[in-house]
This record gives sequence, structure tokens and C-alpha cells, in this order.
Amino acid sequence: MKKQNIFLLILLLALCSMLSFSQIPRTLSYQGVLTDSLGNPKPDNTYIITFRLYNATVSGYLLWTEEKSLETTRGLFHTILGDQVPIPDSLKFDTPYWLSLQIASEPELLPRIPLTAVGYSLYSIKSDTAEYALSSPPQPFVDSSRISGSVPDNSITSLKILDGTIQTVDVEPSFKSPLADTADFSRVAPLPSLVDSARIAGTVPAGSITNTLLADNTITAGKIQDGQIVRSINQVKDNVVLTAEGGATVTSTGDTIVIHAGAGSADTTGIFGIQTTNNTLDILNPSGPTVTVNVKNSGIGTTQLADNSVTSAKISNGVISFADIGQNSASVGEVMKWSGTAWSAEADNMGTNTSGWTDNGTVVGLTTVSDTVAINSSSRLGKLNLNGDLALTSLGSVKFGSEDNRITATSGDLRIVSEDLSMLTTGNITFGHYGDETWIEFDNANKRVGIGTLTPLDRLHVVQNVATAGLSAIKGVATPTTVSNNGVYGESMSSTGYGLYGKSPKYGVYGLATGNQGRGVVGEATGTANIGVQGIATNTSSTGVWGEGANQGIYGFSSSTTGKGVYGKVTSANGYSGYFEGGKFYVNGNVGIGTESPSYPLYVSSNRRIAGYFTSDSLSNHTHVLYSKFTGTGNSMPFAVTGDCIPADGYGYGVSGVGGYIGVLGNGVGGASNTSVYGVRGMASGTAGTRYGIYGSAGGGSTNYAIYASGDLAYTGNLINASDIMFKQNINSFSALNKITQLAPKIFSYAPDSKYKHMNLPKGNHFGLIAEELEKVFPELISENVHPPAEELRGERVGEEIQYKGVNYIELVPILVQAVKEQQELINQLTKRIEEIERK
Repeated sequence: MKKQNIFLLILLLALCSMLSFSQIPRTLSYQGVLTDSLGNPKPDNTYIITFRLYNATVSGYLLWTEEKSLETTRGLFHTILGDQVPIPDSLKFDTPYWLSLQIASEPELLPRIPLTAVGYSLYSIKSDTAEYALSSPPQPFVDSSRISGSVPDNSITSLKILDGTIQTVDVEPSFKSPLADTADFSRVAPLPSLVDSARIAGTVPAGSITNTLLADNTITAGKIQDGQIVRSINQVKDNVVLTAEGGATVTSTGDTIVIHAGAGSADTTGIFGIQTTNNTLDILNPSGPTVTVNVKNSGIGTTQLADNSVTSAKISNGVISFADIGQNSASVGEVMKWSGTAWSAEADNMGTNTSGWTDNGTVVGLTTVSDTVAINSSSRLGKLNLNGDLALTSLGSVKFGSEDNRITATSGDLRIVSEDLSMLTTGNITFGHYGDETWIEFDNANKRVGIGTLTPLDRLHVVQNVATAGLSAIKGVATPTTVSNNGVYGESMSSTGYGLYGKSPKYGVYGLATGNQGRGVVGEATGTANIGVQGIATNTSSTGVWGEGANQGIYGFSSSTTGKGVYGKVTSANGYSGYFEGGKFYVNGNVGIGTESPSYPLYVSSNRRIAGYFTSDSLSNHTHVLYSKFTGTGNSMPFAVTGDCIPADGYGYGVSGVGGYIGVLGNGVGGASNTSVYGVRGMASGTAGTRYGIYGSAGGGSTNYAIYASGDLAYTGNLINASDIMFKQNINSFSALNKITQLAPKIFSYAPDSKYKHMNLPKGNHFGLIAEELEKVFPELISENVHPPAEELRGERVGEEIQYKGVNYIELVPILVQAVKEQQELINQLTKRIEEIERK
């Protein structure tokens, strides 16, 4: 008894060393067939198959898993489960287990496969029971653990056979089912009068079913393939009868039906025949009392039209051309004339006569150049002598044929006067060159004069539309040098008028000063809200006011507190109210953009989405589109750039940066100061809601870091990981103890390599795992990381990126917890076994 206790104690010590309970191999043999959704074997290939053991048919806990690369032959494969990932000793096979398969990344195959008794034989630790059964007397019952030697004949009944376990390989080839003789009988039995589908054995030879073997009315419409027979005529099915009416006849020859539209020559009623040349005949309304036949385009020619059948109503307006009209006995020069009863060819009224007039059919003129037309006058001083008024109505005008024919006066002035003012206001007086628009228009009704325009809008309206370089619409020249003259002088007494107003795609007003003290344009506003000089440019690239001078190109002076020395205004969104190019722009005072009362050297006020926009196309490596620098000596928290944006409570960005390399770059230079220095500092305050001091988000790249620290990462609060169940799926249990024993913790220090100096790796000794070793056991805890290259303060990249493997130590914690649980379970089992031994 003592020896037995010692043996059991040694056995318990072996369990503590995690050896097997017995010498039975902890593996399972498995064979299967891979098929597609139709049951066909998958092509011969190598497939990645993952095997898993669960403790339930659905859901449950994952007890063991193993991934294999298996080859198939006609879908068939065979493997040994547990030869790569050992089946843990914690699986006793004393409760039901289910096996699942997963092909590559496809979903797990359903349903799961229950393990049969072969798997549970791993639990047969006390095999001495079989040895006892060999010498024991016969028992009133025999269970599976007591069967020894050979099984007596006829001792295994149907109740002892598990349903669904007998396969084709378990049955002899000569075995037949109880009803299999039906097939043998059908091969030698005489031909019955009726053979149903259940009695047909083998395949039916081609052409063996003849008309004699088919019973009447056995072939229905559903048994006839489409396109083999005519199933209906005009949607009429089954017994279709064609009848002829109105003298028509119906005859048939073979499978051809011929419809005649008349009974013969004795019967002249009906349509004898319709012939088409384009193999198309459209018959509309076949069931009506009449039949309409559509004729193709150009199907009716001269032969088909009866004489006098085309009337005026049938001819579309405007389609008859000169080519469609015949000569109708007309001679040269004759025209068609209506005699009162009919149209006929007659001579045209043209030619010469003795009265001095001539008519060639187009122009009526005088016979000779010396002839004169006199109206109420006998004078022959000109070609037209008029004694009285010349009245022109509607759109009539007086025109002259050339520059040589004009209105002239041999002496005195040419005047157009009238004693009655209404005689001048009823119409305008226009002077112009025939064929162009160099007009002079006298607008009598509005008392305006237009030069180059027929619609003057001002008292004097000049339009210069001739493409001649240097040609001005109005040019004022003052040549005396001893007195103060003005080339152009404009004066307006109106509070809203302009003394001089110019508008042009290029220069509205052009002033040129060549003297040392000259002014190209001088504008002076002495009123409360007047304007010294105003330029308006309405076209693209136009200029409202252009000044050019050796001293001041444009000089504006205003003595009013609200006046403008220089005022520019454009009505086009693309125009410039002020345009400065080259040189320097100097302002001694405050500049306001969008405000008339700037309180800072540059004050921008706008209701636009972007108040200020700066661009640069510089090719420099260190370009700053907007550069702000504090040069004062104050040390009470000065800011080079300040962003303040609070449109509403909880909204707005103080500073926003978008960069192809760095969105926002912060560099705190502490120098010799012993105070805290921050590269970027984020603060968030408030009394409600959620506050984020710094929020980082990254995505879309092959590697993404919301926050990356090159150096130590310290915190005073909690480090929280998102672990809510609503974020998780595919939740399963796992085994960890056997893998934990494969880990090899190390003590180490980081290499002082200058290549990794910018990574700020910690100094001294450290405890941890080697990523490459951990990857072999827990590849899920390894990540591929990229450290950015070294950089200078201005953002210039130096060196290359460093790629390295990292370890997720946080997720190693639950693995250790699971290993401790398994270790504790094993301790509990050993404790229980020791207690049982001690009680014996």
C-alpha cells in the first residue's frame, strides 16, 4: 500500500511538470472532403484550414485552435489534429466537444461537428480494466470498458450501432437493399402497358419513345420547347379556324396558308393582292371593318397618282421652287400677270420714253446727266430743285453718295433754323459718312449732341470706336506757357457730381506730368463728402485712375475730416480700386480694410468667409507665406501669433494648420532659462461637456499614429483603453498557459547608436521581451512601426525613416490573467488529488 502511494505521488509530481496523464498521444485523426455550394469537389490545391474545438454547438468557449496548410485530391484531405499546436491537458474529453473548420478567410463552416468516441478514448487512463475483463467471470451485462478479445458473432444489434455511422466502405459490394430487386426485375420483366418514372431503370436510349408508346393527351403545352410550333395566331390558341369573307379565299399547301383577297376574275370586289418591296407590311386595326395599310417613304410615285389628284391643300407651303414652274410659253423679259380671269406671260413695264425718264426694271432715273428734276420750281441749278419744304416721314433720311457730294455753302454759314421750336424737336439732325458710323447726331428733343453715337446720353457725348493708336475721344491742349491754362477743365456745382469724370477699359482719366513739380492729375475735395479724383474701372484689367510723373504720379489732397485725398472704386468683382506694382508702399498711419476707423496699423474687418488670404509661389526651401515676429523687449507673455475664434459657446478653432508635411509645427526654445518650455501646449477649459487638451487623429496611411512620442511618455492621470463590449465582435475564450511558458523575458539596455539618437531611446537597464521572439508565440502583439526622420527646426527633413517592430505590452496583461487562471485550475486539481491520496 505504501509503494502504491509513492507511485501516485511520483505521478502527481509529473503532473506538476505538465506531462501527459498517460502515453496515449494527444492527437486526433481527421479526414474530410472540401466541396463547393453545389456539392462538387473543389479543385486540387493547397488550402489554409483552421480547426477549432468548442464546448457547445453554437457560441460557447474556444478550447483549442490550430491552422494547417493541407493539400486536397478531388476535394479529399487527411490530417492529424494536435501535431502542430498540442491539445492542452486541460481538455479531459469527459464532456461533449464540437469541432469547427474555417477555409482561409471565409466564415466558419456550420454546423459544428460533434466528436465521436474515438476522441474520448483519450480519457481512458485506467486501461487495466480491459486486463481484468479477460479473466473475470461472465457479467450479466457488458459495457464498453469490459469488452475484451473478439466480439461474438451476432452480438452487435441495431441498437448498438450509432445512427448515421455506417458508410459505404462498411458494406460489401454484393450487398443489396431490401427493395433493390425492383431494379433487377425491371430489366427482365415484360413490357407493361404503362411505365411511370419510378419504374424506369438505367437510362432511356435515344429514339426509344415512339408515337405508339405515348398515350393520347399525354404531351401538354409545358412539355413542348419554345420555338418548335406555332402556339397562337393573333393571341388565338388551340383550334384556330381561318375564314374568308368579302370574296376572299383561304387555301393551304403543306404548312403554308395562302389568303386570297378575291375569289377570281369573276369577282371584282375586295383586294386582289398586296405586294411590298421592302419585306415590310404594316396592317393597322385588323379586326375593324376596314384595313389600313402603311406605305413606306417614297412608295408613291407619278404612276400611282391620278391626274388632278394633288390639290393646294396637299402641298406644303414654301416647297414649290422655280424649278417646279414650267415656261408656259413665256419669252425673255416677260413676267406672269393676272389678266382678271387667268395667268399669262406678258411684257414687263420697263424701257425708255420721250419724257426724259428711264426704267430698267430696278431703278427709275433721268435719261441724260443734264436733266434736272424741279418740284414747284423752274430752276435748273441742281439735279433736284425744291421750292418749299422737304418732308420725310417714318424712317426716311437724306443721304449723299460720296465725299464729293455734300452740302456746301459758297458764302456764309450753313444754318438750320426754324421759327417754330416744335419743328426742331419732332426729329433729330444727323450728319454722317454713308456706310460707316462716324455720326454727328443732334438730339433736338433732349438738347444733346453725339459724336460717334446716335444715342447721346450727355450734352456732349463722344464715342471713339476707331482702332487708331493715340486717337483720343476728347483732347484738350493748352499751349501758352506764360499764363495758367488748363488742357481740360471740368467743374460741377452739384454735391454728387464730378468736375471731371472718365471711364475707359484702360484710362478713365490720363494725366502726364513732366515737370519737377507737375501733377498728372490733381483732385481736390473741399466739401464735406466730395471726392478729389475718382476712377472707376468696369472691365477686366482696366484702370480707374492712372498717374505717371517724375514726382507724384497721383497726388490726392483733402482738407475735410471725412474727405478722401484719393478714392478708387470699381463695380466689377475682378477690377482694382487701387493697384500698386513695384517699389514700396508706405503708409504713415493706420490702414483699414473693410473699416473706415482702423485702430491698428493694419485692421481688417470683413463678413467674408476668409478675411485675409496670403499666397506665395516662391521656390525657396524655407518660404513663410505669413511670418510674424516679436522684436520687443517685453517678457510678460508676448505672442507672435494669436488666434481667437469663439463664434458661439463650444464652437470655433483658435488656430488651424494644414500642411503636406506638418499641419502645425511648434518649437519651444528655452535657451538658458530654467522655466518650463513647451513645443506645443494644449489646454481646454469649461464647466460642462467633454474637454480635450490635445486631440490627435490619423487614418488612411499604411501606418497611423494619433499621437507619437519620440522619448519618454509620462502622465499623471489614468491611461484608458476603449474596452466597451459595443466595440467588439467575435468574442471567444482562449488558452494561454502553454504559450506563456514559451516566452523568454530579458534584461537589456538600448544601443547608443548615433543613427537612433533622434529617437531619444531611454538609458539604463530595462526588462522586456524581444519582439522577434514574441512574434513566434503571439504575433497579434507585434506591430510594424515607422519613426519619422530627423529634422531641423525649420522643418527640413534630415535622414531616413526608421522602421521597427513594437510590442503591445498592454494586451499582454489579459493573456497573463488567463494563464494565472489556468495555473490556478491546475493547482486546484493537484490539491484535490493530493487530498484524495491522503484520505486513502
